[in-house]
Amino acid sequence: MEITIVQKSLFGRGSLLRLDAEYVRGSDLTTELSILKYGATTLEELTSEYVGPRLDEDYASDEDIIDYIDIDAVDTADGLTFSDQMPYGLRPSRAKYEVSPGDILISNVRPERGVVAYVTERLSGKLASSGFTLLQPDASSSIPQQFIYAFLRSSYGRRQLVRRARGSMYPAVLGRDVGDIAVPDAPGRLVSRVVSLIDEAFRAHDEFFLHLTAGEQKMDSYIRNFGSPPGMYYGIDRVTSLTTVSSGLMSSESGMSRMDAEFFRGDYDEFARRIVDHGDYFPLGKYYDLRSGRIGGNDSSLVPTIKQAVLTNAGVNWSAVAEEPGEVRRGAAVEAGDILLAATAHEIEYVGKKVDYVRAVPVDLQLANQAVADVMILKPRQDKPESIRGSYVAAFLRHDAGKHQVQRCIRGLRGGHVYARDLAIHVLVPVPDSRWLNEFEALASEAELTRNKAKTDTLEAVSLIDDWLSSSFE
Repeated sequence: MEITIVQKSLFGRGSLLRLDAEYVRGSDLTTELSILKYGATTLEELTSEYVGPRLDEDYASDEDIIDYIDIDAVDTADGLTFSDQMPYGLRPSRAKYEVSPGDILISNVRPERGVVAYVTERLSGKLASSGFTLLQPDASSSIPQQFIYAFLRSSYGRRQLVRRARGSMYPAVLGRDVGDIAVPDAPGRLVSRVVSLIDEAFRAHDEFFLHLTAGEQKMDSYIRNFGSPPGMYYGIDRVTSLTTVSSGLMSSESGMSRMDAEFFRGDYDEFARRIVDHGDYFPLGKYYDLRSGRIGGNDSSLVPTIKQAVLTNAGVNWSAVAEEPGEVRRGAAVEAGDILLAATAHEIEYVGKKVDYVRAVPVDLQLANQAVADVMILKPRQDKPESIRGSYVAAFLRHDAGKHQVQRCIRGLRGGHVYARDLAIHVLVPVPDSRWLNEFEALASEAELTRNKAKTDTLEAVSLIDDWLSSSFE
């Protein structure tokens, strides 16, 4: 038990008045008071509040496609931020901000996780959740936004956020709590070095997505050889089509005892013929064991749990994996080499929309993890040719040529779900020549290298701040 005796005035002032003992806990409070004595400026003084447009019915039409940033879209390792595309009319009720370059997004919930993002040109114009506090740059500020961003990612910035958290079961901060954070007046040489490293990390982020885009373009070029199957909402010519099938086919093994007309549309058979005629291919189940995730029945222990929210189409956001009740089951954990696919959704278009290749699993999750039933796990069989890389298979499944095959297998109304046995038989994966596959893997590997560089540069910048503060104030 830690005992701290303080003056009543330290429990806050005005709208920041507190009664919780954690707010004035000894060590964190002492360090913060030392920083304030040395010289610091609050975020409220350094930044501006949101002054962007109001996201109401006049902002856009319901059919317009927007990019949305949620809290789980931020990788805490380096702040890399992803987004989900959706029609404006289906945006979450928490959509509040249109972000601009230089904005800083700070998660209000679970501040101990350190979810902090910086808006670069790549993210400009996207929408963000009210679960963030948004800090816009102030032209009069003497401290660069990049340094503020790095400081908030440091242990000292995070400790200030945690100290101000309200609530025990679901700790969170308010906007005014974030504004009260004190940013120390750092030496100019340190500020310059931190800003340089953060800018390098942002450039690496941009390169990462450029490599991913190059891979998508290469995939598009290859798939033009045979096209894509139709979407669930329309035929190849976007007109109503008629297909006649026998009742025997509906009850056969290939029909999987189905009676839904969409599954038997002739358009899909035509696409399958083009795949077969094009050259080498394989049904998904030939080289992969498919299984739905499943939470164990033992709720007495906590296990890192993989949900659809951690899938980004650019790699699993491992920092968003949270621990939930479950049990460790042999052979059920997600491992390096697996492919994860979103297998359930309320709307057709979201089934199979997210697919990620697991190039590696963080060390702390390798021995124990579990996936929810909404996530399909594709595990490579031992006889899968090494030349058929998981990065290619995942990218193909993300493309319309693969995604529409997955969605064809949906069972249930409105959105429903897909079963492993259906995907194993009915999803056909074409196999390019070895040179093409090697070139595609090279793009994926380059993306991984730039991703790691961003993490290294961000860690170095944050470490410089932590080292300076620890040597100066502890």
